Amino acid sequence: MLAPILPKVAILIATQYTTAPTVLFHCSSLISQAPSNFLETLLPHYLPDLVATGSRTQLDAISKTLEQPVAALIIHNSADVLAKVFLLETIAQTETSLTMIDEYLSVAAPKRRRDEKEKEPSPLASMVKSCIVALLGKLVFELGDLEMDRKNVVSPYPQYFCCQRLIKKYRC
Repeated sequence: MLAPILPKVAILIATQYTTAPTVLFHCSSLISQAPSNFLETLLPHYLPDLVATGSRTQLDAISKTLEQPVAALIIHNSADVLAKVFLLETIAQTETSLTMIDEYLSVAAPKRRRDEKEKEPSPLASMVKSCIVALLGKLVFELGDLEMDRKNVVSPYPQYFCCQRLIKKYRC
């Protein structure tokens, strides 16, 4: 009975996780799951929204609960997260989210030597390359959805220019 609305409930719970943690406890007990299992199961539904909105506090708290670094959570859901980020309304919002992702990935990535900086792509560029087919599929699907109002997002093609900036900045 809850299945159709569970993704929206997960987003609500995740955005309120630090301010109202008891909501997670009550909702997870309603469906007879441990809170950490509930968070892990519904991660693909709320993680893209948290990254897109730049909710560092919630991301850090959830990563602590799941005992996984934020970078690992983002990498395991990279296509969904990047699709959400590239579909944000403005280029500034997209770049802010990409910068946050790059910061999390850079902290988690092994340290490179100074002479290797020019040779290796950034962690964000590597993540984009690793999921490019799934990412493009998700973007095409979302932009082609007739049910959604994408007039503001599609015109005048901000994703194209944002992707060009990303390619130039991170050498994808």
